Amino acid sequence: MVFPTGAGRRDNPSNVRNRFLDSAAKLANADLRAAGREVMPDVTPHSLRRTFISLLLAAGADVPYVMAKAGHTDPKMTLGLYAKVIASKTDHGAALDGIVKAAA
Repeated sequence: MVFPTGAGRRDNPSNVRNRFLDSAAKLANADLRAAGREVMPDVTPHSLRRTFISLLLAAGADVPYVMAKAGHTDPKMTLGLYAKVIASKTDHGAALDGIVKAAA
């Protein structure tokens, strides 16, 4: 679990959004606006999950590994949702490195 409760249980997605994501997105968007860059769209726990899975696949992680991280039991689920990422010819590793360097 990425965002557990104080007792170690799964937190409610709305609570995660209210406690963490909204304020972090507002701060990030203020910085992006100040730098003259496009702001982020709505950030949700699910959008973070999909981003994480996409980045794993784009970085070349094996599908069984990604399935385990995502909790998918059927490869059709993973492959069906993320086929475009897997088939992309973009050097996502270099692109991600550029994003991280720009943010630093």
